[in-house]
Amino acid sequence: MKVPPNLLRSQAEDFEHTPNNLSTRQLERRDRILATGCHLLALHGLRNLRVCDLAIAMNISSAAIRFHFADLDALLIEILHEHFKKINEAIGTIELSEPEPTAKRRAAYLAATRGPNGNLTEAHLLLIRDAAMLSDINYAAIQQSHEQHALILAGKLDADTVLTILDAPRLDPLRILATFATLEGTDPALLVSLPVLAAPQPAPQQPAPPPRWSDDLAHVPDAYLQTYPDGQTPGAWVFNKHHARSPPTAA
Repeated sequence: MKVPPNLLRSQAEDFEHTPNNLSTRQLERRDRILATGCHLLALHGLRNLRVCDLAIAMNISSAAIRFHFADLDALLIEILHEHFKKINEAIGTIELSEPEPTAKRRAAYLAATRGPNGNLTEAHLLLIRDAAMLSDINYAAIQQSHEQHALILAGKLDADTVLTILDAPRLDPLRILATFATLEGTDPALLVSLPVLAAPQPAPQQPAPPPRWSDDLAHVPDAYLQTYPDGQTPGAWVFNKHHARSPPTAA
């Protein structure tokens, strides 16, 4: 069995005791590669990209990427490690002594893995969609870490069932938590206080700009042009894409 390049690199660094003394510029580039790589991998998938594709997209050299990550598998593994840190921090803030700790931890997990509209974050999409494409050794390590979340969030239910429901792409957080309440026989009203259920507030509406007078008729629909009784064409109201204007009345 071929040993994954990222595993070989990790073993070599452990053997050589390579110091992690990256400069500020190198750290900034590494963070940029992680962020952009996560976005492009989520859009196109692990097996549809190459290191050179990411390098071209970021306008840097492939060597600059390989300086930090041996291959895209190594990049994905680091993205998932960072993602796991955020999940652990989120659920770790909930103490077992608090009321309904399991429900709150599930809500914290959802807040860390879902976007404002309830959809999966890019990193979590990579976890449930692309992680299985890694080598057996790497995938086993990722899966083991994820299964620890299942054990923490299981409560009265089977751990695998809980993780399957939490990671269901087509279920929004409210439906997920309501499903758990039904399965465990708890009061769904208890979920109202959980922060993940707060609906996003709509952006305030900006007042419409006042109509402007112009003699430029190039972008004004024909229906908005009128001719005065004497046959002369007047100026027209500039057509606003968001606010249809009434044409000027004939004199």
